[in-house]
Amino acid sequence: MIERNVILTAARDLMIRQGIRNTGLDELTKSLGISKKTIYTHFTDKASLLYEVVQSNLDVLEDSIKNAERSSANAISEFISVTNDIIDSNITWQSTSLQDLHAYCYPAYEQCMKFKQHVLEDFLQKNFSRGAKEEFYTNNWDSKLLVENALFMMDNCCAVIGKRNQHLSPLSVKNYFITHFLFGLCGPSGRALVERQLSGITLEN
Repeated sequence: MIERNVILTAARDLMIRQGIRNTGLDELTKSLGISKKTIYTHFTDKASLLYEVVQSNLDVLEDSIKNAERSSANAISEFISVTNDIIDSNITWQSTSLQDLHAYCYPAYEQCMKFKQHVLEDFLQKNFSRGAKEEFYTNNWDSKLLVENALFMMDNCCAVIGKRNQHLSPLSVKNYFITHFLFGLCGPSGRALVERQLSGITLEN
């Protein structure tokens, strides 16, 4: 019998390409060459399958955050690593909106909101505190406002990349947005470190 993870991977790939609302069990069974009965031996319905696909993606992101917290030499490296992972994930899933999750699998939508509120926002708070202690970030910002601005920056970056401008590579767009955000947050030593880690980006005054 086909393994559960094979079904999850195939469902994830279809949902990324087509979006949630356009991906049904018929397409999934056809792509795998199996019957719906086989899927129902692992999942009760499309919503339960979708929930596990989304949860698996969130687990990967949470692991990447924990790894960055353990291994990054400083707050700036940590911020760049996690922000890149979050933006890349959002771009990958851009055909699948939160509105679709809300409509077709509310529990999965709730999991996304919990991840944002309890994992991502918590990471940002800790990162801003770490950067201030390391004296890379200035300490005269309201932390809640910084978190909101960081999330807004990530959303805007994804929106620009989503327009697929042939003159702008996704990497250059990410570096541009991240650099501008960190330059507004950092003191002189922090800005020098940002320039070393994200070189080759021209900033407008």
